[in-house]
Amino acid sequence: MKDKKKICIIVLIFAIMTSIALVENFKGLFVPLFKDNLGITDTGIGVINGLGTFAYLIFSFIGSILCQKYGQKRVFILGLMTMILSLVLLKFTGNKNTLYLSMFILNTSLALTSIAINTIVPLISIGFQAVLMNLTHLCYGLGASSAQVIGSRMLDNDITWRNIYFYSTIIFIILIIFLFKSDLPRADKVDNKDEKKKYTKNEMFIIICLIFALGFYVFSELETGSWFINYLRQNYGYSIKKSGNYMSIFFLMLTIGRLVGGFVVEKIGYLKSIIIYMLCAIGLYFVGIIIGDKLLILVSISGFFYSIVYPTVIVVISNLFKEKSSAVIGLVITASSGVKMILSFGFGKLNDIIGSYNAFYFIPIALIISVSFIIIVSLRTSYSIREN
Repeated sequence: MKDKKKICIIVLIFAIMTSIALVENFKGLFVPLFKDNLGITDTGIGVINGLGTFAYLIFSFIGSILCQKYGQKRVFILGLMTMILSLVLLKFTGNKNTLYLSMFILNTSLALTSIAINTIVPLISIGFQAVLMNLTHLCYGLGASSAQVIGSRMLDNDITWRNIYFYSTIIFIILIIFLFKSDLPRADKVDNKDEKKKYTKNEMFIIICLIFALGFYVFSELETGSWFINYLRQNYGYSIKKSGNYMSIFFLMLTIGRLVGGFVVEKIGYLKSIIIYMLCAIGLYFVGIIIGDKLLILVSISGFFYSIVYPTVIVVISNLFKEKSSAVIGLVITASSGVKMILSFGFGKLNDIIGSYNAFYFIPIALIISVSFIIIVSLRTSYSIREN
């Protein structure tokens, strides 16, 4: 593959990742509007998040099969066409059931496009796959951060949330046109040997710990994106614009952390870095919500310490299970999505029962649970790769 062709494919991947992150993270900004316009309760928002995770879980699995059978290009196109369908449905959403369906379809799109991205990066014959993957996650952070700024500005200009979603279809139509013209690489053979290998009891214990560690972590990160604005508005009376700025800073810090975090990880070590970063995030989060109004910015700053956790855990899995890393990564991601789904359903109900202020404490508590499982993995293994 020629360098120019590689660059074009990489730019297209970056554009897709940024775009899906943009649309996905409009939701956190629009939660108060969903509640006002459609009469949805906090439990209903929890249902949206839980259904979204369920769709992501199922269609990540289906998407991986489709990538092997039909190639990433077709999965990309299917994913983006599904995104357009969801955005059109959101334009005409008049009740909560239509919103549930639209968000389910939107997360189906996210699953298909994400699995296509994660499986196509190794197929690009370049010597810096790890760097490329980190930069791809960086693009997600840029899209998520931009969502708060762009969405709040459009709302300030009296553009409704329905129209914001609808106008976003233009982006995905353009991306599909470029995809049709592109020549994406495709793996000719699929090696299933790893999937046939059995796991020892110790390996299964470690895998279970990693599933819960990743599940509680993903819950904490994504529910911050979904609920932080609602928390600020309900408990401190912040405007949508001001709340959006706090959320934008969280995603900006997440992005900066991913930009520089790789160097820190290589210097300190993988597991050690994850533990240190998560403890810092926990500390900032708790101080921010305990002190309240004057230090809520610390919750936003904690995004910096969320940054390296997910990609570094995947690297740890790859090094712990060298001969069967593909199977273990797939298992951990799928099962952890199930953990996150259950937690999302419960968190929405918790908001209705004890109120958004008290329920919000469970987000940093989830990080405590997550880092506890990481510490168990660290103690249980003789993992020494990159541990300086």
